[in-house]
Amino acid sequence: MNILKSDLKFKKYLEEYLEWGSFPEIVLEKIFYLKEKILSEYFRLLVHRDLKDRFSIENTYLLEIDVYFSNKISNRETKSLLEFKEK
Repeated sequence: MNILKSDLKFKKYLEEYLEWGSFPEIVLEKIFYLKEKILSEYFRLLVHRDLKDRFSIENTYLLEIDVYFSNKISNRETKSLLEFKEK
């Protein structure tokens, strides 16, 4: 019974990690809306500071969409692999 509880707890934390990442500020935040807001700000900073400045990109709209969907797809694929292993 104890092993089952540990596995369920581990799975819950793994799912949360896959959904939100591992930034401490997001992990420790309990309010869903604030988690989204913090993650959105990190994302904006990533696109604007790292990618835009490094590669001298003028229009970041398409870049933001690309990075956003790439992240969503990779999270979904990782979750599917984990679900497949459980079956």
